[in-house]
Amino acid sequence: MRETIKALADPNYPEHIDGALDLGVMFVPAESLFSAALEGDPDLIVWAAERRITMATPASLIALLRSVSVSWQFHSQSDNARAMPARRRSCTTGLAPFWAS
Repeated sequence: MRETIKALADPNYPEHIDGALDLGVMFVPAESLFSAALEGDPDLIVWAAERRITMATPASLIALLRSVSVSWQFHSQSDNARAMPARRRSCTTGLAPFWAS
């Protein structure tokens, strides 16, 4: 598993892709595989985290994806809220001639 983690970490995607998350996710397709890997290598999670890789099993992947989704929604709402004053000014400026008449 360390070789796969290393292969995922080596490209350093956050450094090369604008807007990339600073964390990679390695999907482990079965809880039993994850448990066996940790029994054989108890420091695996820490070692992977030092390389900005987290491991996700089927159960934890759902929670991780849901967290990312909520985070993106919050980010989108924040962007929209920041843009509102400029939109309001634009509408007011555009409608001013109609109000004046």
